[in-house]
Amino acid sequence: MVKKSPHPFLCSSERHRQVSQLMREVLIYKRLQAHRRLIKMMSYSCSADEMDGYVIFEYMRLGSLEAYLASDAVITQSQQLDWCLQATEGIAFLHSSGVIHGDIKPENMVLDDNMCVRIIDFSGSSIDHLPPLCLESTRYFLPRPEPTCNAKTDIFALGSSMYHIMQRAPPFKELDTDEIEERYKRQDFPQLTNVFCGSIIAACWRQQIESASATLALLQALRQ
Repeated sequence: MVKKSPHPFLCSSERHRQVSQLMREVLIYKRLQAHRRLIKMMSYSCSADEMDGYVIFEYMRLGSLEAYLASDAVITQSQQLDWCLQATEGIAFLHSSGVIHGDIKPENMVLDDNMCVRIIDFSGSSIDHLPPLCLESTRYFLPRPEPTCNAKTDIFALGSSMYHIMQRAPPFKELDTDEIEERYKRQDFPQLTNVFCGSIIAACWRQQIESASATLALLQALRQ
């Protein structure tokens, strides 16, 4: 099991913020219940003043997908496509349940004992249109004027995540965040000519796919 709790040496405002994020995660897990693309929430606790709390999750010994992609492990294209399918299936389930993840990336995906993707970290996610408590990091962030998230911002982040999965490196790995943000604003994305499922990734980046379920259907067609 894994225990998630605030750092013990925080100022009161930061501690309250982190406990609020934990309770957002609890709210979402209670809505979602069990699903094969999620890990299980085992238990949780929160003090009445929301200054202390914890959540206990099942442990995934293989760790994050990001770390596995960065390792020396041999990974087939078929396995990479499976991970793209599984991540997309999970996001489609979230959206159908009124949840926008808001921070989709391989770092927030773990591998179970069957080498299948599970999506984690809902501490900043939106549920039933509540404002998100965090947003994506730059390589997964759809440029926008307002600090909000929706299905399209998750799908953009999914496109970057699929690129990361297929290339075993994040988009524009060599560039700094300011340059990446400017390129994304210009719709100047990484080269996809030799990237498997590159047309689907491009459609995610260019907001040409309306839903995660539509993205899933396109990926499933590649598998057939």
